[in-house]
Parts: sequence; structure tokens; C-alpha cells
Amino acid sequence: MFGETAGLGETALVDHTCGWLVPPIDPEAVADAIRNVIRSPEEAALRASALRCRIRSEFSPELQATRLIDTWRRLADST
Repeated sequence: MFGETAGLGETALVDHTCGWLVPPIDPEAVADAIRNVIRSPEEAALRASALRCRIRSEFSPELQATRLIDTWRRLADST
């Protein structure tokens, strides 16, 4: 997984354990990340596995629904 250092990529990939973060609009950084995957498929597999676990635990539909409802409740309570 590759993600930009701006936006949601950074949220999902945290501290490079779940993928490779690259600066936005930096083709050389993307190329370096791709070279890393090619040179170390074992590392790529470990990062992919870590990302799957993170997505299941932090971004599950149930958790997202709970967070959204909590946000709506806080907004409703503040009005």
C-alpha cells in the first residue's frame, strides 16, 4: 500500500508499518517505494498484513457507524 503524506493515507499507514508513505506529487518517491516492494517482497507482505489488521480493527463498518453516531449526538447536544 502506498499513501500520500497528506490526507487519509497517513491515517491508515501510520509510522510506515502498514505501507509506504510518499509526499504528494513526487514521482521519485513513488518510484523508490515501488523499488522497495520489488527488492523486499517479504517486507511488502508483512506491511500488507499489518494494514489488513489495522483496517479491520480501526476502520470496520461497525466502528465507523459508532463514530458517526457519536459525532451526530455531540453535534445535536451542542445546539
